Amino acid sequence: MSVIAVKVYDDKIEIAADSQATVADDTYKVVLGRKDSKLFVSDNIILGAAGEYENISMLKTFLKINPQDIHSVEDVYGFLKIFREWEREIKGTEVNNDQSFILVTNGKAFYVNCFEVQEIETHMSTGTGGRISTTVMNYNPKESAENAVKQAIKEDIYCGGPIICYTMDKLSGTIFKDNKPYQER
Repeated sequence: MSVIAVKVYDDKIEIAADSQATVADDTYKVVLGRKDSKLFVSDNIILGAAGEYENISMLKTFLKINPQDIHSVEDVYGFLKIFREWEREIKGTEVNNDQSFILVTNGKAFYVNCFEVQEIETHMSTGTGGRISTTVMNYNPKESAENAVKQAIKEDIYCGGPIICYTMDKLSGTIFKDNKPYQER
């Protein structure tokens, strides 16, 4: 349970997320663990995911061993097809397609929810705090993704922790964190 928000500008794309992981079993437990659990960089892709951590971890691993070059909605569907096949092979069972995520790459942003894929032209959010952060950006078009996530954290008990934020230059594809070029570790 989370909030991931993206804002598309003329020259850059900003994506931000909370860092709280909420585990639902008999009781809700809040786990403030890894800072990169739901928003991470893999090669030339920034991906923010809401949903089960196991699926997010698999997305991260898949992208690390299978770099993608995505430029269109059709390319996202191609990525999903090979990812789902790989996931099914690893798990040995049908996969949970109830994953939503925002993918930023090659100067474009895409929203994926189950089998729905769309290119994001202005802004979008997902996760339990997604409605709040989207509303913030709807009513104030100058509001950043980071500030929209801050508002969602204030109003949604399933969102919290430090905010993680990346920016991609649309022309060069350079990824920045804290206004410095991002270097994968």
